[in-house]
Amino acid sequence: MPGRRLSVAERAQIEVLWGQGWSIPRIAEAIGRDRSTVWRELRRNNSYRWPEVAGGRAARHPGR
Repeated sequence: MPGRRLSVAERAQIEVLWGQGWSIPRIAEAIGRDRSTVWRELRRNNSYRWPEVAGGRAARHPGR
């Protein structure tokens, strides 16, 4: 089985930091996770669909 699942606290921290305008790599570094994990979490929870909530930014795949 790959890495451990995100905790509720990590999910909340991702949401808060993304809302504050942090980049995906910066959030990943802050919580000690891979940037693709953060990107999948944002995508899974549709945070990228509401750019006004994310300071006018949409989540982009970390490899692009």
